[in-house]
Formats: sequence, structure tokens, C-alpha cells
Amino acid sequence: MDATTMQAIGRLQNTSRDRAKPRALSIQMDLVTVSFLLGLISLVACTLFLMDRGVTVSSSRIYRWQLRPGDHIYAWRNVYSHHGIYESDDRIIHFTNGDARQSTTSLSSLFSFRISSLSSTAQTCRKRECAEAKGKEGVVSCCLDCFLGEDNLCLFAYGVPSWFSASSNIGAQHTCSMDDEDPPETVLRRANEMLACNGFGSYDIVKNNCFDFAFYCKTGSNNLNRTVLGVVTAPIIAVAEPIAEAFSCVIS
Repeated sequence: MDATTMQAIGRLQNTSRDRAKPRALSIQMDLVTVSFLLGLISLVACTLFLMDRGVTVSSSRIYRWQLRPGDHIYAWRNVYSHHGIYESDDRIIHFTNGDARQSTTSLSSLFSFRISSLSSTAQTCRKRECAEAKGKEGVVSCCLDCFLGEDNLCLFAYGVPSWFSASSNIGAQHTCSMDDEDPPETVLRRANEMLACNGFGSYDIVKNNCFDFAFYCKTGSNNLNRTVLGVVTAPIIAVAEPIAEAFSCVIS
């Protein structure tokens, strides 16, 4: 094989290598792009289907170790739920009816029943705040054990997308809100101010209840629309009515 032939073969080999390099680089770029897209899809999926601390459309349950000061929590009481603001395991601030018989305003002709804000655990708890909360109507505080009893601990999520809210808030029980929540220190300040002067007015199962209290503490707003038995009723409080009229004391 003469020198000319050897040079020709060498040029062909170099050309093949040069052509192979762009193909290899293209394959590497494709793999990087696919990996990036898969990671992006996973991130979006987690953002869409898992809200704050793993809350999903089908479940709002969380563990005690996941709780943070200022959380809006609630516990199931068989056919209804009771809401409050978490400050610590020893202090849940909530709005109670004093375990008295409550009749609704607009639905009094349909039903009247006894609802208990405190669990059965509160009957044997020896903590001072829990003992003082027994049978008391208004804003009270108790420990987490007395608030929950044997019921499930659930987190009310805020700032969720519209589709998540529509999918979760079906029927009488709302589990989340599209409203943004205020900082924890603001939430706890409102709750403790209401506790100090028992200032959230008279308990009413439709117009002014434990959920309204927790929602006010989290957002500074009244929840004006009420959903009862799966039917959205007219606003209970006129929009033009001053929020201060709902409270029995003035907060400076």
C-alpha cells in the first residue's frame, strides 16, 4: 500500500471521527434535556398535588411533629369539625360554644343538636387552661390533646390554586382556601388578643363559629359566605357592615 493510499485512509478515518463527535454531543444534549424535563415535571406535580406539608385533595391529615406556630388546624368530631389556631402543644386557641345546645338561625326549623368543641379528653385533663375551658363559651385555650382527643389532626391549607380549592371544597366541609395567610406572629397576635378579651362575639353555628375565628386569625378577614349541607347560602353579614361590630371589644 503506497503512501497516497495511506493518506486517503487516514483522511477518511478523521472525517468519520469528526462526524461522530456532533452525533455524540447531540445524544448527550438530548439526555440532559430529557432529564431536565423529567425533573421539571416532577417538581410541577409535587407543587400541584401536594400542598403545604403534604396536604392533598383527598386528605388534610398531618402529624403532630409537622405542626408550626400559627397553623390553622381542625379535628373531626364524627359528622363535623372543630377549628383552632396552634401556638404550641400546650396551647390551642379556639372559639367554642361551651358545649351548649346550638340552634342555627336560618336552619333552626331543620335541626338542633349538641356539638362539643372540646374532646372527651378534656374531662380528665388537669391542666389549668383546659379546666377553665370546660363549659365556657367564647375564645378559650387548651392543650393539643384536649383539642384533638382521639380525632384526626388536619391542617387547613391557604394559598392553594383555584382547581385544588374546587376539588377539595366539596360539600359542607371546607379544607383549604385560595386566600393568602398572614405571618405566624400576626396570626398568633390576633388569636391572643381575642383570647384576652373574649372578643369574637356570641357563638353561632352558622354566622359566627370556630372556623370563622380561625379564618379571621389567619387572614384578618371575615368569612362571609357559608356552605351548609352542601348548599351555598346568602352572605350572613353584609359587606358594608363594619368588621368591628362582630367583636365585643375594641383591639388597640
